Amino acid sequence: MNTFLKNEMDTKEPKIKFEMKDRNKTLAGLKILTAITCEDFFDVPRIPATVQERFNCRGPLYEIPYFDADSAYMDGKSYDLVVIYEISETETGAASSQCPLRIEFRASGPEKYYADVVWQSASGNKRMTLCGCKDGKTYSEIIGYKTATLKTLLNIRP
Repeated sequence: MNTFLKNEMDTKEPKIKFEMKDRNKTLAGLKILTAITCEDFFDVPRIPATVQERFNCRGPLYEIPYFDADSAYMDGKSYDLVVIYEISETETGAASSQCPLRIEFRASGPEKYYADVVWQSASGNKRMTLCGCKDGKTYSEIIGYKTATLKTLLNIRP
């Protein structure tokens, strides 16, 4: 169990004002993520609070949109749980940001849900289920998912 994420859920309020159904689904996804991820899952730095601070960083940074973002992607079917940003420097020295990975949650009932890792690139998105439940049976498409960290998931890039 990831006690860091559990503590966040127990002590922090969402930064975004959600409709109740969206809040409940996002919380359900975060609870599943808490249960299935290892203690060291968040092994890259958290994204700083201000845009100015963000672009002074380099490398991968994560955010939990529920707690960190001013807005979050949700379409009524899927909800972003974790988003990784890769901040790099361009040839001109300016900071550039891309989003190579996110973890999203989809649910259509208590026995049908998916916490999917989505790798994003210019050539298209690839998706694998980190933890899913279909017809009451749980599974993962990611080998070693119980000990995987954000760096591990970044390096898979199928």
